Amino acid sequence: MTVGIPGVGLGGIFYLLSAALMPVCELARTARHRTTRRRWSLVLRQAAIAVGVVVAIWATGWLLGFVLSRTPHGGMIHVLGTGMSTSAVHNVLRIGALALSLGSLAVVLALVQLARLVVCRADSRARQRPDSVAERSATTGPVEDRDGARLRVDSGTFGR
Repeated sequence: MTVGIPGVGLGGIFYLLSAALMPVCELARTARHRTTRRRWSLVLRQAAIAVGVVVAIWATGWLLGFVLSRTPHGGMIHVLGTGMSTSAVHNVLRIGALALSLGSLAVVLALVQLARLVVCRADSRARQRPDSVAERSATTGPVEDRDGARLRVDSGTFGR
């Protein structure tokens, strides 16, 4: 990730990938005759915004490279300790920064999916145990407390 440049963080890269995949998904919908002109309008608008973001990121990198190569030190500044002088730099945003952003996004998405699987597994285990009042009342009839009064079962619908 390149610090300070909008659009190259996790959120920006996620948006760019999503917007780039939108036309592909919409083509599949078109092949199944499940799309409309309104949907295509939205897809093309989002793709155009994504192209604009990529062009702006490239232009920012090019402009930074141009400004850094025109330093008062005559190009004696070295870029990130690579031994390359700034006079040879045309665009300071490298493929490595993009690869790091994509790699970080892949790790975050993989961790989210792993967490989803863990939560779903724990939820299915909880459903298998008839420990809750609702499940006991469904199998044995109404559940009563010590005084013989029926216990209220929470249905999760907040009284609706």
